[in-house]
Amino acid sequence: MNKGILATITATAFAASLAVAAPASAAVTFDAATGNGFVGKGDVQLAAGWNNKQLQDNAAAVNFKAQTVSATEATWTCDRDAGPQTQARASTTTTTTSGVVSAIARERNQITGFVLSGYDGGDPVVEEERDGPAVGSCATGWTAINLVVGETEVLDSGLFLFVGGNLIGELAITPVV
Repeated sequence: MNKGILATITATAFAASLAVAAPASAAVTFDAATGNGFVGKGDVQLAAGWNNKQLQDNAAAVNFKAQTVSATEATWTCDRDAGPQTQARASTTTTTTSGVVSAIARERNQITGFVLSGYDGGDPVVEEERDGPAVGSCATGWTAINLVVGETEVLDSGLFLFVGGNLIGELAITPVV
């Protein structure tokens, strides 16, 4: 057989296998502030390695958890009340927000996705950790001046798929514009 024809057949077969191995996935939308959004069945199937029947059979065991980690930096100066002495101060507050997201299977003869309808129990759990003194704090006899609190920066944010309490993986979130 001609080497050029063999190379063309091999390349075509390889491209076809990629098309089968990488199914298109629907967009995952999620608002971390409210816990609302949508996860298409294709995203769950891709993450779990399921075919359609497996998704239909296991849909009741599917749940989602969200986590966002953000940081806020603050700087200020402490001015001594009794004289011209100052101290520069800085603090970084890292906030982790997490919660189980309520999901309702969207069904049209079969499950086609999951509507995310907010956090179970209302608000997510918020934990803060501070690196440095309390923002704006100074020793007795000192006054805080020039307090500057920076913008909050999101360091990491994710929506995670669980089945029967076991972590399956993180879902890629499509930003809402």
